[in-house]
Amino acid sequence: MNYKLAPGERAVFIGQPKSGKSNLQAALLSGVRSFVVIDSKRHPDEWAAWARAQGILVTADPAEINRRDDKGRLANPRLIIQVTSRALGDREGWKRPGTNGYVWTEILEALQARGRRFSTLVVFDEVIQSMPAGATHPLAWELYTQGRAFGISCWAGTQVANRMETLVMRLAEHCFAFWVGNRKDQQLLADARGVDCAVLSTLQEHHFGYHQNGMREWAVCTPAPLILKGENGRKVKSEPAPVADQEPVAE
Repeated sequence: MNYKLAPGERAVFIGQPKSGKSNLQAALLSGVRSFVVIDSKRHPDEWAAWARAQGILVTADPAEINRRDDKGRLANPRLIIQVTSRALGDREGWKRPGTNGYVWTEILEALQARGRRFSTLVVFDEVIQSMPAGATHPLAWELYTQGRAFGISCWAGTQVANRMETLVMRLAEHCFAFWVGNRKDQQLLADARGVDCAVLSTLQEHHFGYHQNGMREWAVCTPAPLILKGENGRKVKSEPAPVADQEPVAE
């Protein structure tokens, strides 16, 4: 199955640890020329290892988001930006330069500025941390809900279907979900997507369901090719699903 994730559209990825959620995102990113992954987990064997193997910069410096080369082009069109839980949780510091929290503000402001000049995909790797329910940075929420206006497409990854801003799943044009056995989580997802989610409790390991707005049921997909070896620690035994036939955000 092919997935067309057009510029400006949002996607949400739901999966427990080691389910393959970040691995699927990494596989889909292979067709995207300009992206920034907000790595709040900072696991050394996941995004950082994958990026460094491909020569992609891993940094905590917001200035790298918009740094230009001597020809005026983005120096880092593909970038992993790491942010600490201390910065994400320092709500008072979001308004005070020089604090831990202000680094999160600088990252979000830099992403908005980048989008205005270079169309970009932004991946919020773990929205329980970066867009928690009732405690989301206003600029993060603005990027997710109004990103198209800034030239930004947003993906959101989460381990569970709750404890994040409730509209994350509802507003996403695309949803990828791995095994969901908890009935309350199934109902939350069903309410957000408008489709029965019982099939998600029957998924085999590393398989996932795909739902696009307007679809009447989930499409069950086989595992994506193994990209983040540190996340999954497994080999794909079934035939890998075709990776996204994207219209990548163009520079």
